[in-house]
Amino acid sequence: MMPFGAERYASDVGRAAVEAPTLFPSALDLDSLDTQQSSGLRTWFVARMPLKIRRRSQVSFGIEQLSLL
Repeated sequence: MMPFGAERYASDVGRAAVEAPTLFPSALDLDSLDTQQSSGLRTWFVARMPLKIRRRSQVSFGIEQLSLL
């Protein structure tokens, strides 16, 4: 893999030939986890707090929305 324009300009492109490190770790074997490990892993993905109910804001009919057209 060569950087764009390397053939036009004299430069050291040896860094482009070096294998890049992996950005992500290998996959986790979920079947090998015990009960404590699997419950600990679930806490990262599942919220234990109840969801808040959002109320809609009250619409005031006395206010007109401005139009830019």
